[in-house]
Amino acid sequence: MSLDCVLDASVGVKLFLKEPLSDRADALFAHVADVAPVQLHVPGLFYVECANILWKYVQWHGYPAENAD
Repeated sequence: MSLDCVLDASVGVKLFLKEPLSDRADALFAHVADVAPVQLHVPGLFYVECANILWKYVQWHGYPAENAD
């Protein structure tokens, strides 16, 4: 039996950016990976939302554009 999960962009980017609660996102993925086979689903605008978050980090926080790519 596999575990179906929906991944929101706000949680997904926490795996790549150091943000508040990033440690919780890392722990969640580590735990889920150990528990059962997981099938991740993302909303239709997931990638657009992730790109928007990364663009804001580049524009406002000096995050390197190469890393955002």
